[in-house]
Amino acid sequence: MKKLKYSYFLIVILSFTMLGCDDFLTEKPVDFRSSSTSYQDEAGTYSGVLGLYQLYSDLYIHPNTPLIGELGTDESIANGNQAALAAIYRYSLTSNDLFVLPDWYAMHYKLISSCNVLIDRVQNNFPAPNASIQRMVGEAKVLRAWSYFRLVQTFGPVPLVTKEMMTEIDWKIGRTPVKEIYSQIITDLSDATVVGVLPNVRDAKDPIRLSHWVAKSMLGKVYLTMASTKETGIVDDLFSKINRAEWGYSKITETPQELYKKAEQVLTDIKTNSGITLEPDYRKLFVAEYKNQIAENMWELQANDGKASANPNRGFSFIYNYGIAVGNTFGVVYNAIWRKNIMFAPALMLRGDQSINNQVVYVGGYEESDKRKPWILSGGRMVTDGQNVPAPQYWRAIYNVGTKVYTPTEKTGKSVAVQENTWLSDSWYYTCVTKFRFYLDKPMDELTALTDVNSLPLNFTVIRYADVLLMLAEASMQANNDVATDLTAECMNLVRARSRDDANALAANELPPYDKTTLTMENILNERKLELCFESIRWFDLARTGKLLEKYNLAIPAPAQNMTTHSIITDTKHYLYPIPQSQIDVSLNKTDMFQNYGY
Repeated sequence: MKKLKYSYFLIVILSFTMLGCDDFLTEKPVDFRSSSTSYQDEAGTYSGVLGLYQLYSDLYIHPNTPLIGELGTDESIANGNQAALAAIYRYSLTSNDLFVLPDWYAMHYKLISSCNVLIDRVQNNFPAPNASIQRMVGEAKVLRAWSYFRLVQTFGPVPLVTKEMMTEIDWKIGRTPVKEIYSQIITDLSDATVVGVLPNVRDAKDPIRLSHWVAKSMLGKVYLTMASTKETGIVDDLFSKINRAEWGYSKITETPQELYKKAEQVLTDIKTNSGITLEPDYRKLFVAEYKNQIAENMWELQANDGKASANPNRGFSFIYNYGIAVGNTFGVVYNAIWRKNIMFAPALMLRGDQSINNQVVYVGGYEESDKRKPWILSGGRMVTDGQNVPAPQYWRAIYNVGTKVYTPTEKTGKSVAVQENTWLSDSWYYTCVTKFRFYLDKPMDELTALTDVNSLPLNFTVIRYADVLLMLAEASMQANNDVATDLTAECMNLVRARSRDDANALAANELPPYDKTTLTMENILNERKLELCFESIRWFDLARTGKLLEKYNLAIPAPAQNMTTHSIITDTKHYLYPIPQSQIDVSLNKTDMFQNYGY
């Protein structure tokens, strides 16, 4: 019975049955295990591929798992009333966690197992595959690679299985060294990025399907992560502490410089040949009415129509953890996401010598002439809207709402001075993220026609071109021994130019073009934060570059109301999450199914 209880979480699951069709899928996903005759024809294979995308989307439909890449950084602070989110944020997750890690682990392996089934059966059934079949196998390989990539980033060595399990579960499978995991990831992505396997452009019928340039972007990110993680040596040190040095990054054959160069080559190919450019209007990237229309958003997971009649499980519910609080009415949806369980960290707003808890905040927040600031953070000023409730979750933004700017007296009768007097100390609590919206030019507190906050019609972008440019800037610099190149400056300035409000008199001084002679890795990491914040990227950036504890500790908020602060974190064990204890307990290979250091 114990084996059956935990079998859902193990990689070597004999049976994964796909759920029924949902709104964003045009075909019913195939039952991967229902019959030995699965994938006998192109139509069945197509249905199975759509099922794989559904499994990947489930990771973001889940309210907590996407926040593994976000919380516990200098960007986000979790509401103290949300136990699972607060545990991620404060690094109090243990190997016995029941809310986040088992789902993160199992959902990735569920997708991996399903990819294995499709790849094996299609390759057996189609010895001379046509272009369509080759494309679908390529898609499965990309999704398998990306799943292993996320697992190796968060846990380090993990069990590696690339074949369909046809008989009994092998309870003796243990973890696999990092070198072998990355070798499989690169093999899968290299197969999929052979010219002609995947299309160069977004699929008009099924926009969730992967393109050649998305797969290339993933390959570039993999090389960059291998290089920077190996270079810092922090993860390797953790394995040395438990006498398992051979399981870490140090055994990867290439040097960090060689890996940076590979990343630079892959990402340069995208910049030179993809034809993709930055969207001039940054705001459109995060607005539902422009989903699947912006080339910069290279890979968007598809949400449904936001109506109560739709399946409530197909909206990206974690997105409305970021948002402005606009009341406690569950039957209506406002232009900006209404819920407020996650706020931005003070360091994202404050600049210069402003302090939190008597610490000077490192320079790194948005400048006043940065056009991203009012869109993402709503100016940072909140006041009550007349509702007779004291709790901040019922407050509304009154500053920089959409393109219409309200004054405090227009909305509440309160003066600016009253708000300014308490803004610095309380802004970390009384402000919310407003990056994700439904309409471009409507005020954030305007009602929409949507009726179900669990079915928000807002796609979530996993890969976008600005990320590619910033990765290329980093790879070019690091391949050149940490000295910025012309390419580094060019990529950084493409992103900065879009963010600069040239109509603002401060712009020339606050956001001048980057000069390669003074450009540093700190500049690149900071630009990544300002550009890509709240997109489930920051934790991975800080972990691979060895900056996780430093940046996290500089973003500590003062305690207030139901927000919980965190202590200074000094233990590098947090560069990896613990393996769920259930996996170790059920394994018959305790030698190789070991726990990470410190857990």
